[in-house]
Amino acid sequence: PGKAFSMELAPFKLNDEFMEVIGGKDSKYFKQYLDLCSEALLAVQKHATELITMIDIMMYHSNYPSFRYNPKALLDFRSRLHLDIPDSEIPKVINKLINKSMDHAGTDLYDRFQLLTNGIAK
Repeated sequence: PGKAFSMELAPFKLNDEFMEVIGGKDSKYFKQYLDLCSEALLAVQKHATELITMIDIMMYHSNYPSFRYNPKALLDFRSRLHLDIPDSEIPKVINKLINKSMDHAGTDLYDRFQLLTNGIAK
């Protein structure tokens, strides 16, 4: 997140264990997960102005690495909201993000790195 160094390049963490719990990519629960993620993004988009303003305030003289080492953090956050995408296209965006996140090698590497350096198991 801080852009100085990151192994975690997936849009978000979506590991095998989670996919197993929801019954895999062909299950009705996976479809429900896709639908809920789409609804969540649409709900967040409705409050984009407030969220962007809050992030902007949080960034001011922040010591958080995500803000400190990434001068484009606010632009990055705004782009993740996909405000330029029509509502009807949001499910396609979500599907693409989920497909990119599933079985992402960077997630596994990052989990191993955390275990070795900090003793944090996934």
